[in-house]
Amino acid sequence: MSKFLFKSIRLFLIKNNSNVNQYVQNFSKSCINHADEEKKKGKTTRTPKITLIHTDKSVSVISLENAEKLAKRRDLELIHVSDTSKSGRSVYELVSSSKIDEMTNNVEVCKDEQKIKSIKIFTIKQNIMNYDLNVKINNINKTLKKNYKAKILFSHPNGPQEEMIKEIKKKIQGFISGTQKNKDSTVLIYTPLLKDENISSKEDVNDK
Repeated sequence: MSKFLFKSIRLFLIKNNSNVNQYVQNFSKSCINHADEEKKKGKTTRTPKITLIHTDKSVSVISLENAEKLAKRRDLELIHVSDTSKSGRSVYELVSSSKIDEMTNNVEVCKDEQKIKSIKIFTIKQNIMNYDLNVKINNINKTLKKNYKAKILFSHPNGPQEEMIKEIKKKIQGFISGTQKNKDSTVLIYTPLLKDENISSKEDVNDK
């Protein structure tokens, strides 16, 4: 009787142990599968969405990859405008090559304008001596080379001195940006020459 009970208990334990082992194996497999799925999710990166400004100023939300394809298909440039927007998306714009050139030229013009400083005023009287006149012209040229504008006031109460003014114009190294003529005075406003203009003027002198 005791042997029979012992065998029965042993079979029961063996059966239960096999069930436990099977449960443990199934649980381990499910954990591994879940971990693999999480890894796959981590590897799949989401394509970022951007706010795209089209050439007609219309706005759309599109992925950066599709925006690049659209720019290539339409032969346009995709430029980054800003990282800050109400939606939190980066802002890009489709721009033609001609517009980029125009923007670049505008920046260069602004830089040239910023280089030019304030204006300095010079007065030349009608009865000035040649030595003093040459000194005055040298001072005007030095002022222009320092990127200042020069405003020259010719005082001629006895009538305009055209020959004298022409001679002075030849000696001043600048660009005339304004002229005002009255009965007893003439005003000339000179702007500094740009680098390219300085080079061309030197080439003209060498050719002569």
